Amino acid sequence: MTLEALLAHAETHAPLLALDGANDARIRAARAAAGRALPDNPQLWVGVGPRLVGGKTGVDFEVGVSQRFEIGGERAARLRVADAVKNAIQAESRDRRWDLHTTIHALFYQALVARERAGLAKRVVTFQEEIASIVGKQRAAGQVSQMAERVALAESANARQELTALMQAEFAVRQDLALVTGWSPETPPRPRGDLAPIKGLPPLADLIALAAEKRPDLAVLDAAIAEARAQIRAADRDKTPEPILGLSWMRESSPTGGDASNVIIATIGLPLPFVTNNEPARAAARAALEIALAERRRAEAEIAAEVTRAYRAAAAATRRLEAFGAEVLPRFEENLAALKRAYELGEIDILGLASGRERFLEAQRDALTAQGDYFTALAELEHAVGVDVIDAPKEDK
Repeated sequence: MTLEALLAHAETHAPLLALDGANDARIRAARAAAGRALPDNPQLWVGVGPRLVGGKTGVDFEVGVSQRFEIGGERAARLRVADAVKNAIQAESRDRRWDLHTTIHALFYQALVARERAGLAKRVVTFQEEIASIVGKQRAAGQVSQMAERVALAESANARQELTALMQAEFAVRQDLALVTGWSPETPPRPRGDLAPIKGLPPLADLIALAAEKRPDLAVLDAAIAEARAQIRAADRDKTPEPILGLSWMRESSPTGGDASNVIIATIGLPLPFVTNNEPARAAARAALEIALAERRRAEAEIAAEVTRAYRAAAAATRRLEAFGAEVLPRFEENLAALKRAYELGEIDILGLASGRERFLEAQRDALTAQGDYFTALAELEHAVGVDVIDAPKEDK
């Protein structure tokens, strides 16, 4: 699987994005709560009781209905809060997707390095088996001692066990990649590409400025600020007195004779904001805004340090990788072949061969470690900046 294919698969299968499936429902819920036309249900009351006049009794009835209304733009303010909630939910989704993106980048290149380590171990196994075969023939011809044969066999066994360990390590990294992309852990994907490093990094100042503009977690904080401000406006609107309109019908009996009276009364009530003026909700909204602004200031203060730290790590990893140049990784096979010829010509003994092989192998391991650190540092720099700094690897032909 190429990096692009894994990223595309993760868009619809990654466990980290499972919450996105509920985003539409969360947005609809916020909209439904804010968009109600009336602040509460109408109230209906019914009354019945006796009317006593001069020892005579009648029955009076009363039926009424009342409804509280909002007249200060409260509904419009709530709808603006719902819009702010929608923007916050979408910003959180983009932030999760960016976390996933950079995690996949890091694991993809870790898997490529693990693949190269396993491939290196396979070449060493082949080399050691060839040497063991040569030493075995030399031992049969009486040209070397039994100790030389034992050393060759031990080196071959050690190379095989190291190959087994590295193959398992590669499989474990691929399983980690399968977990974050939503792939089956039983058949994790095989990354396809090479480890050719990208070209030079952009200037640090440009990356710091880019991070201040592009980081998705800053967008989440901005959305929280906008939501807090919308909540303040809504809370301020809620302090407006809300009239209660009512209509009642009364039937008054006439126990002493005559027709019963029907009385219809329209009512209007208006709360007097003497005890509370929605002050608790308004204070809570303002406190939420102060917290959101403080979080934004904290994040701004940390951006430059975070990007600088990641940039320095990436630059150092680049220098380490350049130190190996073109004389290490591409020439391992050539170096092993030279060792083999030197042994066959009698220029070195079995211990010298083992020592030389270990030196070349150690250089290869260090070079692969430098490559792994390089791409890990780039993934961390990506996360710190908020945009891609890693080019997709070239596909193997």
